[in-house]
Amino acid sequence: DGSKHVLVEFYAPWCGHCKSLAPEYEVVGRTFEGNADVAVAKVDATAETALASKHGVSGYPTLRWFPRGETTSTDFGGGREAQGMVEWINERTGLTTRLRKAPEAVKVLTSSTFDGVANDPSKTVLVEFYAPWCSHCKAMAPIYESLARAFK
Repeated sequence: DGSKHVLVEFYAPWCGHCKSLAPEYEVVGRTFEGNADVAVAKVDATAETALASKHGVSGYPTLRWFPRGETTSTDFGGGREAQGMVEWINERTGLTTRLRKAPEAVKVLTSSTFDGVANDPSKTVLVEFYAPWCSHCKAMAPIYESLARAFK
Protein backbone atom coordinates (compact mmCIF):
# COMPACT_ATOMS: atom_id res chain seq x y z
CA ASP A 1 0.00 0.00 0.00
CA GLY A 2 3.04 2.28 -0.08
CA SER A 3 3.01 3.12 3.64
CA LYS A 4 6.42 1.48 4.25
CA HIS A 5 9.75 0.97 2.56
CA VAL A 6 9.84 -2.67 1.44
CA LEU A 7 12.70 -5.01 0.57
CA VAL A 8 11.44 -7.93 -1.53
CA GLU A 9 13.30 -11.10 -2.41
CA PHE A 10 12.09 -12.81 -5.59
CA TYR A 11 13.21 -16.42 -5.27
CA ALA A 12 12.77 -19.90 -6.71
CA PRO A 13 12.28 -22.77 -4.22
CA TRP A 14 14.79 -24.98 -6.06
CA CYS A 15 17.50 -22.28 -6.37
CA GLY A 16 20.74 -23.00 -4.50
CA HIS A 17 21.69 -19.31 -4.24
CA CYS A 18 18.23 -18.58 -2.80
CA LYS A 19 18.67 -21.34 -0.22
CA SER A 20 22.07 -19.89 0.70
CA LEU A 21 20.56 -16.42 1.12
CA ALA A 22 17.60 -17.67 3.20
CA PRO A 23 19.25 -17.71 6.66
CA GLU A 24 20.67 -14.20 6.18
CA TYR A 25 17.39 -12.87 4.79
CA GLU A 26 15.51 -14.36 7.75
CA VAL A 27 17.75 -12.42 10.13
CA VAL A 28 16.98 -9.22 8.20
CA GLY A 29 13.26 -10.01 8.42
CA ARG A 30 13.55 -10.59 12.17
CA THR A 31 15.51 -7.36 12.55
CA PHE A 32 12.75 -5.26 10.98
CA GLU A 33 9.82 -7.29 12.32
CA GLY A 34 7.23 -4.89 13.74
CA ASN A 35 9.07 -1.84 12.35
CA ALA A 36 6.70 0.98 11.39
CA ASP A 37 8.89 2.14 8.49
CA VAL A 38 10.31 -0.99 6.84
CA ALA A 39 8.91 -4.35 5.77
CA VAL A 40 10.90 -7.34 4.51
CA ALA A 41 9.05 -9.72 2.19
CA LYS A 42 9.63 -12.49 -0.32
CA VAL A 43 7.86 -13.74 -3.43
CA ASP A 44 8.07 -17.19 -5.01
CA ALA A 45 8.83 -15.97 -8.52
CA THR A 46 8.06 -19.39 -10.01
CA ALA A 47 4.50 -19.16 -8.71
CA GLU A 48 4.08 -15.40 -9.24
CA THR A 49 5.57 -15.15 -12.72
CA ALA A 50 3.62 -12.05 -13.81
CA LEU A 51 4.64 -10.15 -10.69
CA ALA A 52 8.28 -11.18 -11.10
CA SER A 53 8.23 -10.17 -14.77
CA LYS A 54 6.66 -6.80 -13.93
CA HIS A 55 9.64 -6.04 -11.68
CA GLY A 56 12.31 -7.18 -14.14
CA VAL A 57 13.25 -10.41 -12.40
CA SER A 58 15.37 -12.55 -14.70
CA GLY A 59 17.42 -14.57 -12.19
CA TYR A 60 17.25 -15.80 -8.64
CA PRO A 61 17.44 -14.50 -6.06
CA THR A 62 16.60 -10.94 -7.06
CA LEU A 63 16.27 -8.32 -4.33
CA ARG A 64 14.19 -5.25 -5.13
CA TRP A 65 13.72 -2.11 -3.03
CA PHE A 66 10.37 -0.33 -2.94
CA PRO A 67 10.77 3.12 -1.34
CA ARG A 68 7.85 4.33 0.75
CA GLY A 69 5.11 5.87 -1.36
CA GLU A 70 6.37 4.47 -4.68
CA THR A 71 4.99 1.65 -6.78
CA THR A 72 8.17 1.04 -8.77
CA SER A 73 11.18 -0.79 -7.43
CA THR A 74 14.91 -0.32 -7.77
CA ASP A 75 17.75 -2.80 -7.61
CA PHE A 76 18.98 -3.62 -4.14
CA GLY A 77 22.63 -2.63 -4.09
CA GLY A 78 23.71 -3.99 -0.71
CA GLY A 79 25.55 -7.11 0.30
CA ARG A 80 24.10 -10.59 0.68
CA GLU A 81 24.88 -10.91 4.38
CA ALA A 82 22.40 -9.75 7.01
CA GLN A 83 24.62 -6.99 8.40
CA GLY A 84 25.19 -5.49 4.95
CA MET A 85 21.49 -5.60 4.11
CA VAL A 86 20.52 -3.87 7.36
CA GLU A 87 23.18 -1.18 6.83
CA TRP A 88 21.97 -0.59 3.26
CA ILE A 89 18.36 -0.22 4.44
CA ASN A 90 19.43 2.13 7.24
CA GLU A 91 21.32 4.33 4.76
CA ARG A 92 18.22 4.72 2.59
CA THR A 93 15.74 5.28 5.39
CA GLY A 94 17.70 7.26 7.94
CA LEU A 95 17.09 4.54 10.52
CA THR A 96 19.69 3.23 12.95
CA THR A 97 18.28 -0.28 13.31
CA ARG A 98 20.71 -2.83 14.69
CA LEU A 99 20.98 -6.39 13.50
CA ARG A 100 18.83 -8.65 15.66
CA LYS A 101 19.87 -12.27 15.61
CA ALA A 102 17.72 -14.87 17.28
CA PRO A 103 19.23 -16.66 20.23
CA GLU A 104 20.75 -19.86 18.99
CA ALA A 105 19.45 -23.11 20.36
CA VAL A 106 22.13 -25.04 18.50
CA LYS A 107 25.30 -25.50 20.55
CA VAL A 108 28.50 -25.06 18.60
CA LEU A 109 30.94 -27.73 19.74
CA THR A 110 34.71 -27.59 19.77
CA SER A 111 37.28 -30.28 20.42
CA SER A 112 37.23 -29.30 24.10
CA THR A 113 33.41 -29.46 24.46
CA PHE A 114 32.51 -32.26 22.05
CA ASP A 115 32.90 -35.28 24.34
CA GLY A 116 31.02 -33.65 27.23
CA VAL A 117 27.97 -32.96 25.05
CA ALA A 118 27.96 -35.62 22.32
CA ASN A 119 28.89 -38.49 24.63
CA ASP A 120 26.64 -37.53 27.54
CA PRO A 121 24.88 -40.85 28.43
CA SER A 122 21.89 -38.98 29.90
CA LYS A 123 20.98 -37.37 26.55
CA THR A 124 20.24 -38.26 22.98
CA VAL A 125 22.29 -35.90 20.84
CA LEU A 126 22.18 -35.05 17.13
CA VAL A 127 25.44 -33.57 15.86
CA GLU A 128 25.81 -31.79 12.54
CA PHE A 129 29.30 -31.49 11.11
CA TYR A 130 29.27 -28.44 8.84
CA ALA A 131 31.42 -25.98 6.94
CA PRO A 132 30.52 -22.28 7.42
CA TRP A 133 31.12 -21.54 3.72
CA CYS A 134 28.98 -24.44 2.43
CA SER A 135 25.73 -23.36 0.74
CA HIS A 136 24.01 -26.63 1.68
CA CYS A 137 24.99 -26.16 5.32
CA LYS A 138 23.75 -22.55 5.26
CA ALA A 139 20.44 -23.68 3.77
CA MET A 140 20.11 -26.33 6.49
CA ALA A 141 20.89 -23.90 9.36
CA PRO A 142 17.36 -22.53 9.94
CA ILE A 143 15.88 -26.05 9.83
CA TYR A 144 18.49 -27.32 12.26
CA GLU A 145 17.85 -24.30 14.52
CA SER A 146 14.09 -25.00 14.53
CA LEU A 147 14.76 -28.63 15.40
CA ALA A 148 17.04 -27.60 18.28
CA ARG A 149 14.40 -25.19 19.62
CA ALA A 150 11.74 -27.91 19.45
CA PHE A 151 13.81 -30.22 21.66
CA LYS A 152 15.25 -27.62 24.00
